[in-house]
Amino acid sequence: MAEAIGVGASVVAFIGLAGQVAQGCQYIRTLLDDIKDASEDVQSLRTEVKIFQLTLETFRNTLQELADSGVAVEADAHALATRLALSYSEEALELLQGLLAKTKDTGRIWSKVRFASGKSKYAKHVSRIERAKGYIEAAHAGILLSLQHQQALNARATHRSLSALTSNIDTTTATISTLPLRFDEVSSVTKDTVSQLRCEFSQRLHDLSTGINAILLSNFTAFTTIISETHSRVEEVHHTAQATQSAVQDLRSVSEGMRWLPMRMGEVVKEAFRDVLVQFYEDRRTLDGQTFGQQDTAGIYHLASRGRSTRRIVSQHTSTRTYIRAVGIITVHSITTTFCERESPGTDDRITSTVTH
Repeated sequence: MAEAIGVGASVVAFIGLAGQVAQGCQYIRTLLDDIKDASEDVQSLRTEVKIFQLTLETFRNTLQELADSGVAVEADAHALATRLALSYSEEALELLQGLLAKTKDTGRIWSKVRFASGKSKYAKHVSRIERAKGYIEAAHAGILLSLQHQQALNARATHRSLSALTSNIDTTTATISTLPLRFDEVSSVTKDTVSQLRCEFSQRLHDLSTGINAILLSNFTAFTTIISETHSRVEEVHHTAQATQSAVQDLRSVSEGMRWLPMRMGEVVKEAFRDVLVQFYEDRRTLDGQTFGQQDTAGIYHLASRGRSTRRIVSQHTSTRTYIRAVGIITVHSITTTFCERESPGTDDRITSTVTH
């Protein structure tokens, strides 16, 4: 997998190594700046080291920006080139620093030092500084190119995203443009549905109200009929109770009045009633089919005025009265049988004696 520059420990290590190289470069510049009346070769070396220092600082700032921004550059070649450039620069500066310290210790005059290629042992150190600067610039340029390439790729991806977003926006705009029509359709359908539901609800409510009224009216009529019938029954029961109470009072009065009648009067009543009926039958046959039992006293006298025998008329009238008496005796016997069963024998004897007389 390609190593990422700008993410993880690699960029931190490169920044630390570049800092060490920058410290060595600063030390060499201090030594060269202390030389007075320097020759052209020393001035050229000083200028070369200063340019290298500026190049190294620019590269270091780029690495620091990568570390701060978190931008990753995935390329093994860039990581290797950066490592080699920094290592070579550190080695070249250490060798040059050692040579300058050794030359200063020997007391040689700096103004006579020459760095001509092939004529001085300092020439190769100048070449190393130049090559180190070139390596640093190449590594820096490679990283910048990689960043530009990534930016271009990101720009293309962003462009594609923007294109897709534009397409989506167009689609959304087209959809939004159709929304008013859809809203109108939905509003129309909603109004129709609401109107239909309102009509159905009103009809259902009316039907429900009619049904409830019919039920209430039917129940009210039934209740009224029941109440009326109940009232009639109550009135009938009341009248019956009153009649019963009146009859009971009458019976009590009759019972009190019949206490003096005998209880064992059945045979007497039967005998008397039989005699009366027989006599009455015979009299009817002799009176030309006329029924004297159905006439009152005025009728009897009317018959007498028509020339009939007075004795026969009186006899017939007596028979009628005897018949009426027999009926009364039977009625009394029925009443006394019902209400006077508790009378004592002594009382019965008194009643029998009274009736006989």
